[in-house]
Amino acid sequence: MISLKDLVNVLVSHFLKFGSKVLDSVTSLVIIYIIYKISCKIFKSMFSKKVFNARLEKGHANTIESLILSIIKYSFITVVVLLFIQNFVGTVGVTITSIIGVALGFASQSVIKDLFNGIFITFENQFTVGDYITINKGSDNFSGIVDSVQARITKLRDFNGDYHIIPNGFINQVTNHSRKDSRVLVDIQVDSTQKSDDIFKIINVALEKFSHSDITVKPYIYGIVSINEISTTYRVVGYAKPLSHWKIENELRMVIMDELLDKNIVLPVTRHSILRN
Repeated sequence: MISLKDLVNVLVSHFLKFGSKVLDSVTSLVIIYIIYKISCKIFKSMFSKKVFNARLEKGHANTIESLILSIIKYSFITVVVLLFIQNFVGTVGVTITSIIGVALGFASQSVIKDLFNGIFITFENQFTVGDYITINKGSDNFSGIVDSVQARITKLRDFNGDYHIIPNGFINQVTNHSRKDSRVLVDIQVDSTQKSDDIFKIINVALEKFSHSDITVKPYIYGIVSINEISTTYRVVGYAKPLSHWKIENELRMVIMDELLDKNIVLPVTRHSILRN
């Protein structure tokens, strides 16, 4: 029969062993956390250097930085999990770790697909942080500004403020709206009774007055694109830096309309006929 003294000794021994494991784990976690922070800081400082950024576009550099930091984070999480298993499972830790590794290998095919697709997206420079893109995910389309590209996911924020988190493995097709100049397009409707020569002259005067630092091809009159019994539609076309065309269109539309109103040009009005018996 085990005496009380022996029982106390056994409990104290197990407690000390457990405490030692906890202390070792905490120490290891602190060291791993410090290494993780140092690694992140090194990579961030590397990507902030002008020499490195001079070889890459800013958006591409930010995307590569985001991907690498994400891979580092997942790598350290894996190390922490394996360390926890090794310390608290005991001598069979390696065997259990191997079994878990095999199980995860079968269960994580989508994760691996996400990871490799994220790497290809980044290094093929399909899109970068800050780009306006449309992603085809199966039968659904998501449009927005790229907030980050990580090892497994891509984050988009659309113009409604919604935040889309899309696994990289589900990205089948991408349309990038930010790589080339954006088209500036403004349609102006005036009453169909107004002479086209007069309208052309007035719009050209407005275009001469208008200027914007983001314009790459100065807006010009494309021509008349629509005629009906009420109105005639004149189209103005130009080109501007990516994602600046919406603001330029609004400003240009106001300048043209002000010029038309100053010259007493009649705008289209819907006419109603009343028939009497």
